[in-house]
Amino acid sequence: METKRSPASSVRERLRSEICCDVGAFLSTDVLSQDRIVSFRAVIRIASALAALWAISCAPLLDVETPSATEARALAGVPVDGFPNYVERQMHLAINRARSAPNDVAAGNANDCSAQKNATPPLMFDLAGARAARFHAKHSTLNMGGLTHDSYCTLRQDIAATNCDGAAACACETGSECFSCTTLGGCGTPFYSRASLFGFAANGEVGAAGYADGFAAVRGWVTECPPADGHRQILTGADKDVIGLGHADNGGCWGSFDFGDTGYQALAPVMLPSGVHVPETGGAGTMFDFYVSYFSAGAARTVQLVVDGVCFDMALELGTPQNATYKTSRAVGAGCHEYYFYAENEAGAPFTYPESGAWGTGECSAYTPSRMPAACNNIDPCQDTDMDGVDTCEGDCNDADAAVFPGAPELCNELDDNCNATDDEGCACGDGETRGCGFDEGACTLGMQTCTGGQWGACIGAFVPDGGCNAPVRPDAGSVVIAGEDGGPSNEFGATKSDLSAGCGCSATKTKLDPAMQAKRAVSGANEEAAGGLDPPITGMQAKRAVSGANEEAAGGLDPPITGMIALIVILALCMRRHARR
Repeated sequence: METKRSPASSVRERLRSEICCDVGAFLSTDVLSQDRIVSFRAVIRIASALAALWAISCAPLLDVETPSATEARALAGVPVDGFPNYVERQMHLAINRARSAPNDVAAGNANDCSAQKNATPPLMFDLAGARAARFHAKHSTLNMGGLTHDSYCTLRQDIAATNCDGAAACACETGSECFSCTTLGGCGTPFYSRASLFGFAANGEVGAAGYADGFAAVRGWVTECPPADGHRQILTGADKDVIGLGHADNGGCWGSFDFGDTGYQALAPVMLPSGVHVPETGGAGTMFDFYVSYFSAGAARTVQLVVDGVCFDMALELGTPQNATYKTSRAVGAGCHEYYFYAENEAGAPFTYPESGAWGTGECSAYTPSRMPAACNNIDPCQDTDMDGVDTCEGDCNDADAAVFPGAPELCNELDDNCNATDDEGCACGDGETRGCGFDEGACTLGMQTCTGGQWGACIGAFVPDGGCNAPVRPDAGSVVIAGEDGGPSNEFGATKSDLSAGCGCSATKTKLDPAMQAKRAVSGANEEAAGGLDPPITGMQAKRAVSGANEEAAGGLDPPITGMIALIVILALCMRRHARR
């Protein structure tokens, strides 16, 4: 199918805007009637044949848990595992630019008909939200999906843990797919549930397809007019303080997809929360625009662009002195050059974006963990606050933690300890995580594995009977009667049948256990309670008392209820206790 890009004519742009607004109004409605759903889908089917581009917005219809405000934030502008990419950085800056001056029509932050909005603090980048948003963008590009909030299948619960790229093979529960180019055609997991799979509590989502770059996508969102201005309301709302942005291209029904998942975490913005250059690359004569967001209680003493260690003043483009976008335009010459932004707030406190390292410009755009020293405004931004011997210009990606620096041991702690822009490489899991193991079918029961030192530990408590999972008897975890065959697997006490027979001269021959399963469980519990506290551990009276409750439960259900079986169970319990004490 021919991929479709952003509008190429005013007629197509007007059509896109009208359809986009209709979608925004529909999805922003709190209560949706069945009649409106049916009629709207009919409109969509007609409009989708004409429109070259769509944009969608959505807010959840139910509450989701909000993370603690004490959660550690990522370093501003320092990428982790490839997040954010260049287009995502564009969108982040453009959204914060719109929040600083939401009613500026000339800047592309509003339309003449747009609802007036108050300026709001910039949004901080959230890694979990970004993973959720990019997953959804790739979910559409890799599987020929249209533009929708709901996924095109029921998502597997492990998509984050397995680093699924969005492809149906790793993303979808078997048989749940409904991929198509129908806008709003998703049939599966809603956006807030998808975001929660990545550990992000989303309170809104915006989406677009077919735009040329991140600035154009944001312009399409924030220039909407009521009553169809769902994106504008979400992106300029005061009830949002974090955002995860996702971009993917070269696939799907529209060629490119952009999504943004917003949330609220009571997280105060840093001084320079977002920054980018435009265009992404160019030659010796290319003029680049450099943008950075500034936020503080007072006006900045200075905001500067640092290119290859040389500082250039930037000017306030939009907003107020406390909440502004700064801009400068420069040609950087041939080749690849590094840059970052430097600012001092009203108190003279310095800050850089990215907080460590530098971004590329000119003929490159990649991030590098180190940067050239500079002395902007006679203050050296190359700091070594944590005194670990590596300053921020040498690639220290967290100058507040002496255990974090280039070359440091990488721990399994969800942090980038060695400053290589990747968390926990070589770690199969996070310390303290647990998962089921073994088999959960037939007579088999699952066990549990715990993560220690970044690796999964032994499978504890899993049970596979001698006859395999298809054995007719399924013992409970706590059984002390069933043991392995001679030389075979042991039970939870580590004894095989041969061990039990040799240890006390009594028979450990396997017998039919179905009638006495509850009594056997009662004896097992009494044996564990008495361990080390009774001598002998289980007396005849205690065994009788332990099984009496099970006998009462089984009354009427067993014929006879529990008779001679008690003696065999008690003998076996005493044997294993005596064997364990040797």
